[in-house]
Amino acid sequence: MNTVLFAIVAYVLVQFAIGAVVSRRMASESDYILAGRRLGAALVTFSVFATYFGAEAIVASGGAVYERALPARSSTPSAMRARSASSVSSLPARSGCAG
Repeated sequence: MNTVLFAIVAYVLVQFAIGAVVSRRMASESDYILAGRRLGAALVTFSVFATYFGAEAIVASGGAVYERALPARSSTPSAMRARSASSVSSLPARSGCAG
């Protein structure tokens, strides 16, 4: 077994172990979903930001690659923002709706 495979398997097993230990502290499904109402404002803010950025990256990257046949590395949200003004201004010409 090579070291990379061993590291991946070890990581997955540690994650399962952490999940098993933490799951014993959950009293109900509501306690799990709301994190026991013990999260601070900073952690909630970072969690919402991470969720938004992750969803934006997945949806926007996939849509840009499909629409423009871009290589995946140039379709990250930050790269797309840099091109957003030029993309919007050229939309009528690209879609054949130039007035």
